[in-house]
Amino acid sequence: MAAELIPFKVGFDWIKTLWGSLSKIREKRKKEILEIGDAVMCNPLEIAEYYVEPECQDTNPADHQDEDYPVTKSPIMKRIDQFIHFMPSQLGGNQMIVLSDAGMGKTALLTMIKLLHLTAFWLKDKDCVLKKLGKTTLDEIAKIENKRNTILLLDSLDEDTEAFGKVQERLISILDAVQQFHKTIITCRTQFFPKTENDPFNRPGMVKISKFVCPAKYLSFFGFEKVEEYLMKRFPAKLLIFTDSKVEAAQRVIAKMGMLRCRPMLLSYIEDLMAMPEIKGDNSEYHVYDALVRSWLIRQEGKPDTKVSADDLLPACIILATVMQVREQRSISEQKLDTLIEKIKDVDVSPVTKIDMKGKSLINRNSDGDYCFSHFSIQEFLVAKLLLEKPDGKHWFTPRLKHKVRMTDFIVRMIVVSGKVPNFIELLDFKKMDLVNADLKGIQLPGADLSGIDLSGADLRNANLRGANLSNAKFDGAKLESSQYEPVFSFREKLGMIFVYIPPGEFMMGSPENEPGRYGNETLHKVNLSKGFYMQTTTITVAHWKAFVSETGYKSEAETGDGAYAWTGTEWKKDKDKNWKNPGFEQTEQCPVTCVSWNDAQEFVKWLNLKEGSDKYRLPTEAEWEYAARAGSTTAYCFGNEESRLKECAWYDKNSDNKTHPVGQLKPNIYGLYDMHGNVWEFCQDWYGKYTADAVTDPIGTGSGSSRVLRGGSWCDYARGCRAAGRYEITPDYRDSSSGFRLVRDV
Repeated sequence: MAAELIPFKVGFDWIKTLWGSLSKIREKRKKEILEIGDAVMCNPLEIAEYYVEPECQDTNPADHQDEDYPVTKSPIMKRIDQFIHFMPSQLGGNQMIVLSDAGMGKTALLTMIKLLHLTAFWLKDKDCVLKKLGKTTLDEIAKIENKRNTILLLDSLDEDTEAFGKVQERLISILDAVQQFHKTIITCRTQFFPKTENDPFNRPGMVKISKFVCPAKYLSFFGFEKVEEYLMKRFPAKLLIFTDSKVEAAQRVIAKMGMLRCRPMLLSYIEDLMAMPEIKGDNSEYHVYDALVRSWLIRQEGKPDTKVSADDLLPACIILATVMQVREQRSISEQKLDTLIEKIKDVDVSPVTKIDMKGKSLINRNSDGDYCFSHFSIQEFLVAKLLLEKPDGKHWFTPRLKHKVRMTDFIVRMIVVSGKVPNFIELLDFKKMDLVNADLKGIQLPGADLSGIDLSGADLRNANLRGANLSNAKFDGAKLESSQYEPVFSFREKLGMIFVYIPPGEFMMGSPENEPGRYGNETLHKVNLSKGFYMQTTTITVAHWKAFVSETGYKSEAETGDGAYAWTGTEWKKDKDKNWKNPGFEQTEQCPVTCVSWNDAQEFVKWLNLKEGSDKYRLPTEAEWEYAARAGSTTAYCFGNEESRLKECAWYDKNSDNKTHPVGQLKPNIYGLYDMHGNVWEFCQDWYGKYTADAVTDPIGTGSGSSRVLRGGSWCDYARGCRAAGRYEITPDYRDSSSGFRLVRDV
């Protein structure tokens, strides 16, 4: 049959035709088939026998998991065939990206393409090379001859150790390296794929990565018809007398799996899942994987030649998976496994070597004898099991885990669905992760090191991040309702003032030129704060000031001078009767103290240091104030740019009723700081001056001046004045009913 005559269209069963051909040549081409399996760590013949072609779409199906959501889908091979034969003009047009969640069939797709080429059913006049992306891939493909006539299949960018922590940089280097090839297809998990720019022409199904504009397709979830098609292949009527009962049993299990039934990888283990009396728990992804592993363990235990118990095999598999995850490996040689067995004393890993790998096993060996898990998500799940299950049974174990364990989107998802605080939380390595827009509702990560992680747009509602290291983390647009994130390094000063630790880090101070409401004194520049500090969670209240006055008899400058400025309803006017006791509106003792000057604030600081036997309390520098107010954001407000949401965390002209309000009543930022936007302007330590455009470290403002800095906006200001970058200046003796202060404490 001529290669170019294969029609990838509705009505032609190319999969059946391919399987028929493979059945005839499987012995003759055994070596090449084994090489395909070694390349992507799978059984090519098993994939081909039960393969169901997925559909694809231009948008991420995870964004709309409702099966009735209208979206245009088409068979993936039809789109790939069009891609292979289309000759684009733009850079990147010869490189296709295939994206999906774990277990959706990316590797199986590339395997089928390679088998089509092997059997000469398709693209007979081209060469085809299949590789799992890794450390040596670029060197290997550089040696390929006749690149112009070669179709290159590169699997699992998300498993490529060279991409960890630098996925965009790695992808660009790959795209550069494959320009001479006829066509290249690259697969990757959706969550791991870097943020991309919009296609310059807004074409659907195109992504812009640096200078490359590439076609991209998402594999669609399996619908009911695809699931049924798979079951009929798995339990064909001509082989089974009781096919209907088998299919019905499978359907009952699948009905409990919810959307997880849409993942071909899990469907491929349907017989193992059918062997379990039930799926424990809430049928979440974690419990489905757990049922799969338990079923496999029981099946291994029941094999006459295995001579290994499930209770011994489970910890052995978990340790193997964890070691491979720590080492960032997908396979381990027999020699290295023997060394591991000898080295680890508290858990016996040797049961792994006794597994019967005939049939469908969760652990396999390639032609070189290397051990690997049948799917990367199995390895990830076993790591998650170690992290999430407490040692509550006589068969459980607590290994002496010492090395950082690299987190993946799958493991993080397991932590989310479990609702548990992970074991070994101090060893979880999130540093190479991108959690932009991730669904992390209710995640339990107290004390975790999340420094430098991009959590922009992430759903962190009800998350527990107490004591987590959040330095240099980004939270632009993150949903933080009901989250707990008060750092563990907090303390309550004797007056009841609570201080939280603000970690050191870098940020962009000021505002970009396109920020709405921007003033000209907000030049954007990089700032490095080399030391952490403690900051008061609220401003100084009337109660705090009253305690100071009661103990010292201090009179404010408003009281000893000519009063303070107050709002009359039409203008700001100095009034000799206005002071911290009478700011011109009703207040409680929990409202911010106002009508005090910068000089007055310095007297409070002196008193508090004397009272505490310290010299560490002070006003924040302007850089410290903005860094703390931003709390990892780069937007106008700590929550994003939407002025409509400002009322959730700030008292300003739209909701204040022309007065201050008790502190801590609205939402805090991720550092646990209240009222950083609005309520009252806050004094900073610095003399006011013009920003530099250069990067600076630990800035303290100009050496001298006539005005001090105010930040944050107040109850009487428009939203514009409450932006994180907004700044104002006042003389040290100025006082009005919209200004107050909060303190910091040196570490």
